[in-house]
Amino acid sequence: MVLRNYLQNETIPHNLSTIVQEIAVCCIEIGEKVERAALDNYQGLVTSSSINSSGDEQKKLDVISNDIMMKALIGTGYCSVLLSEEDDHAVIVQEPNSETCMVAFDPLDGSSNIDCNCCIGTIFSIYEDTDPTEILDNRIRRSGNEVVCAGYVLYGPATELVLTFTGKGVRKFTLDRKLGCFVDT
Repeated sequence: MVLRNYLQNETIPHNLSTIVQEIAVCCIEIGEKVERAALDNYQGLVTSSSINSSGDEQKKLDVISNDIMMKALIGTGYCSVLLSEEDDHAVIVQEPNSETCMVAFDPLDGSSNIDCNCCIGTIFSIYEDTDPTEILDNRIRRSGNEVVCAGYVLYGPATELVLTFTGKGVRKFTLDRKLGCFVDT
């Protein structure tokens, strides 16, 4: 079963399903960039040697992956706040409403391993964000019990997406490059 069908069969809310599908599409693109890092000169630090919010020096692929994720998640229309390890501050996309979510992510976790061809990944968690009266600091400082979806993608011999929704268990999907989508494995 492909990811899209799984999300439909599990009756995942449309907003959440859209965000997860967009993350999956991003990760296919990021995975391609990771595979071609040496060939396309994506290895090494960014020219400005920037430091991310965790104090790590930013790699070229950190910045590229962050741009891919930001653009796609903003485009869903369902994200109110985006929290990336690569950005110093929360990115406010829109006012929260009954369909918006906050997405926290590291677009390329373990990026110090890019140049030595070790496994790296993308990690994310999604929270509902519905209260426009709550100040931003309180909205983003949430308990892990409030996560509605979390997952990671591992870029290795196979590209795998591991995903969980509250109350739905954990599922693993493997990228089928021939089909261009993640398949439940």
